[in-house]
Amino acid sequence: TRSYAEQNKLFAKGRFGNPGPRVTNARGGFSNHNFGIAWDIGIFDGGAYLDGDTANELGQYRKVAATVPLGGLDWGGNWTSFTDVPHYEIETGLAISVKRARFEIGRLDI
Repeated sequence: TRSYAEQNKLFAKGRFGNPGPRVTNARGGFSNHNFGIAWDIGIFDGGAYLDGDTANELGQYRKVAATVPLGGLDWGGNWTSFTDVPHYEIETGLAISVKRARFEIGRLDI
């Protein structure tokens, strides 16, 4: 789970004159990572993190996704607007605004 501040720090990467590639399109309070229902996996080769940016790395993340029973899960590798192959999240059917509102009052039924 990421705090809103942690999410905003990630959102700032590659924006507002900050170095690095953009790693998220979600500000704090607009990411399922903020609500404990999303996570990223990592594939490593000799200690080096593979982010899925090459065809070989993407193939490795696809192999993992093929072994994961996706019933009830959404894989970021299936997204078209912002492909995020390390990302998985629980499908809730709720709008992010509803999840955020429930989270902020301490409800766990996100």
